Amino acid sequence: MSGQDLINAAWAGNIQEVLRLLDVQKVDVNYVGGYYGCALGAAARWGYKETVSLLLDRGADVNSTGGGYGSALGAASCGGEKEIVSLLLDRGADINSPGGDNGSALGAAARFGYKEIVSLLLDRGADVNTIGGDYGSALGAAACGNEKEIVSLLLDRGADIHSTGGNYGSALGAAAYGGKKEIVSLLLDRGADVNTIGGDYGSALGAAAYRGKKEIVSLLLDRGADVNIIGGDYGSALGAAAYENEKEIIPLLLDRGANVNIVGGMYGTALVAAASCGHEHILSLLIPRGAEVNAASDTREYGTVTALTMAALRGNTTIASLLLVHGANTNIVSGDYGTALAAASRHNHRGIMSKLLEYPGTDINAIGGRYGTALGAAFAAAAPTYTDLDTSVSQNIKLLLDHGADINLVGCKYGSLLGKAAYEGSKEHVSLLLDHGADAFHVGGEYGTDTGEYPTALDAAQAGKASGDVVTLLSTTMKAPVQKADTNTWPPFPMPFRGSMEIPSTDTVCCNWLETIINDQRHTWDVNLTPVQADLSCKTIGEELLRRALVALVGVHKEAAERLKVRFKPVMCTCIG
Repeated sequence: MSGQDLINAAWAGNIQEVLRLLDVQKVDVNYVGGYYGCALGAAARWGYKETVSLLLDRGADVNSTGGGYGSALGAASCGGEKEIVSLLLDRGADINSPGGDNGSALGAAARFGYKEIVSLLLDRGADVNTIGGDYGSALGAAACGNEKEIVSLLLDRGADIHSTGGNYGSALGAAAYGGKKEIVSLLLDRGADVNTIGGDYGSALGAAAYRGKKEIVSLLLDRGADVNIIGGDYGSALGAAAYENEKEIIPLLLDRGANVNIVGGMYGTALVAAASCGHEHILSLLIPRGAEVNAASDTREYGTVTALTMAALRGNTTIASLLLVHGANTNIVSGDYGTALAAASRHNHRGIMSKLLEYPGTDINAIGGRYGTALGAAFAAAAPTYTDLDTSVSQNIKLLLDHGADINLVGCKYGSLLGKAAYEGSKEHVSLLLDHGADAFHVGGEYGTDTGEYPTALDAAQAGKASGDVVTLLSTTMKAPVQKADTNTWPPFPMPFRGSMEIPSTDTVCCNWLETIINDQRHTWDVNLTPVQADLSCKTIGEELLRRALVALVGVHKEAAERLKVRFKPVMCTCIG
């Protein structure tokens, strides 16, 4: 038998089982564990005076601490067991022992309205200003529990009305959260600072706004509460109301001067908070009052994001549509996801992906965030073991590719998507990427660099989890039959091109051929054309001339040229656009 069995027996008031466990099973009377902390705490909480006396007689530590009540005295006070409170005190219980959800025995009695026990404890020497627990103090506990008489008693006995701490920051914050206007008024009349900052809601105003207590919000504002005070998990009263979908509180705060774009808390702004929670009506209230739809704000979980990005990662098409109607910019890059499209892609929200892709001006190849691009985010959503190309993730990948996602863009963590797929051994994804023009000769990022450990997709596959099939597929691709260059046509090889291309080996002929490409003005290639890759088989060639030639190969657009990379190997130059 265990100590927990003893606690269970005491909780049930089964004194015969308690005796058996102590005398026959030799269970430790002071075993500590569980929510009651010990057997003495369990018996005290539920008013089993005989069991409490027995345990004390058998050596139970009257000041054992632990559990949700902090001590046996705290448990008895929470249960309203006045006789047991007196018994424990007579047997040496520390009246000011801190601990438990209510902070102390006095806090427990105050929270649940046991005025006689509060008076008893105070008469026996309880410190009226002991700090601790969810409510910060006994005064905070009474205020949150809507116990007006006890609030008055504690104040009359010297409770510090300005004491701070706990989940609500102050007694006034606890009262505002509790929602009893009379107690809020009492505390204000007794000198409580209406603008004390602290707690989960930042202030008393924030707590009242979070709970939707319109009368208390108005009272606090009338008594001088700063409508734009910043603090707490939601940043401001407006942020708290937006998070909790308090439709009546939002207009009240705005009418009283709340800054609709105030920044603070875990969501940054009220608009982002509403977007995160899917509160369409709150957005409809905030936007006409000047909320900046495209403002990027710092959030605790996702870094700097916009309301549209938040809606995208939550998968809320309705909110995303509303934001787009009001001018949300789909190309803002910020935070962990970079763009709203990347956020939707990472979390497999195809409906929002389609909406964003259809929206005029969306840059599918915008670079940013931990995944680099939307395509990178879509691949990040795919487990390495996915093999069925009809899965939703693979459909998302195809959707992006069909809309022009650049498969060879190297961005942030994952570098080359082909390198990632090769390293993780996903044959279907390797095939999909190759079929859409992925460059097998360059990896980049986490899975290798130009001079890194895995310079090609094949290297990444061999170093990672790839099966023989993946290795064979890449080997076959990278050793494709050599194609003869035709200098009389433009371009001098089929498009898209995969494999190697042989050009004249002598320096003079080679340079003449490259200059022909450079000077040829007949090409009118689209800037989003899949970059060309070619192995130029020649003994020597100047790097600058090669770069100029490659610029010509991928088009003369400046952005395309800036993306150009050149890697030299002995004898052969591998050139990647």
